[in-house]
Amino acid sequence: MTDVVTMTCHDTKPPRFRLNEQPGPPGYMYENVANHVAARIEAGELPPHTPLASEREFAKEYGVSLGTARHAIEILRKRGLVITIPSKGTFVTDRRSS
Repeated sequence: MTDVVTMTCHDTKPPRFRLNEQPGPPGYMYENVANHVAARIEAGELPPHTPLASEREFAKEYGVSLGTARHAIEILRKRGLVITIPSKGTFVTDRRSS
């Protein structure tokens, strides 16, 4: 008789945000993530000086790869919505003072 070993992942929580279920035109996932975060910033859900989650946590929140999360954050930086300070993190900018 053989034993069957079942392996499970310790972190089985679903992603916090499910972008593929939202209506709208298809696009690159990094653009969808960046647009979603930008909308949260514009709505005031993420006020100025709020830190974003670490890249790994950000990727986990959105259910995307680390590379996709990094690309989305880069888009947000180029739009002037966030700033990344090495060894400190990524923060929502205060666009009113710009």
